[in-house]
Amino acid sequence: MQAILHRTPYPMTLLQGVLNRLRANEPVDYLKAAIIKGFLNRNHLTKPTNKKMSDAIDTTRTEPAYHLGRLFAVYETAQKHAHDWKLERTIRETMYSAASATPLAVFGRLERLHHHHTAKKSHPPGSSDSYVDIVSEIGQHFKGGATPYPATLNITDQSFFAVGYYHQLQQFRNLSEIKKNKTAVTQPV
Repeated sequence: MQAILHRTPYPMTLLQGVLNRLRANEPVDYLKAAIIKGFLNRNHLTKPTNKKMSDAIDTTRTEPAYHLGRLFAVYETAQKHAHDWKLERTIRETMYSAASATPLAVFGRLERLHHHHTAKKSHPPGSSDSYVDIVSEIGQHFKGGATPYPATLNITDQSFFAVGYYHQLQQFRNLSEIKKNKTAVTQPV
C-alpha cells in the first residue's frame, strides 16, 4: 500500500508471491497478470528507452521471455484443441513451472509434442493463421544463438514469460469469441 501511495517501486515479495502461485499450478488470470504487469512497468520499465507493457499482445517487445510465454500458450492451446478440450492435465499443469524457469530443458520436448498436436488440428479456434505460422512469427524473436532457448530465466524474465503467456491466451479467446459472434449473427432464427 505504501508503494502505491508514495509511487515508489513495488516490493520484490509481491512479485515473488504471484510467481510462486503460478508455479503452484494456479492459472494466470487477469489479476495475477495485472500485478505482474504493474510491477514490471513501475520497477523495470522506467528508462526512457523501455516501452511499458501494453494491455494486449505486443509483437514488438524485445524480451525473449515474453515471446517464450506466448509460445508456451500456443503449445498449450494446440494441445487442448487437438484433444477437443477434454484433457485431465495440460502442459501448463505439468510443465509451466519448469518452462518459465528453465526453458532450454523443456521447450525441445514441447516442440516435439506440438508437431503431434498440429497433425490433428492445424488452426487455433477463430484464427485464420495456422499454428505453424504463429510459432514461426514468435520464433523470430528469440532464436538465433547457439541454443534456440535461454538456459534459465531470472525472476524478471519469468514475469515477462507470464505476461506473454496471458496475452497470447487472451488473443486466442478474443478471436474465438469474435468467430462465435459472427456465426450466431449469420444463423437464421
